[in-house]
Amino acid sequence: GGQAVADDDKTVVLLEVATTSNADFLLNNLDSAYNAEETDDGVILTMTPEADGNFSAVLEMPDPELVEMAVLMYTFDGNGETSEQRRFPFYGSSFGDFGEAGFEFSAMAQFNHSCCVDYDSDGLCGNDSGNGRVDPCPFDFDNDFDND
Repeated sequence: GGQAVADDDKTVVLLEVATTSNADFLLNNLDSAYNAEETDDGVILTMTPEADGNFSAVLEMPDPELVEMAVLMYTFDGNGETSEQRRFPFYGSSFGDFGEAGFEFSAMAQFNHSCCVDYDSDGLCGNDSGNGRVDPCPFDFDNDFDND
């Protein structure tokens, strides 16, 4: 494994989510800090730098579908400049500079999003009344065992 980022002012990490069913939901509901934009393959957003040098994003998607993701990284020198040698796609995207360089979307990871939200880690999909969260998924008998 690699080392965590020591200075997040010199690194920007983007997450591209290839989605058709959930793109509009993400664009309309993500926190503005994510700077979400529509792409040819779905939605791209800026991941949040964490204190430990890692980056994260929390996404809620109401519709079940196969979701694919690519990670795009920009690094900057001490003067705040970047270049082609400082851009790293994992594994590819047609977004912005990456598309101009000839890349196409190629997923780094994929998963079958079933819309099961287990907020309280009890093994069941549903609400966590202790935190006042609302289940973002429409009722689906196959995936929502506690019927909320």
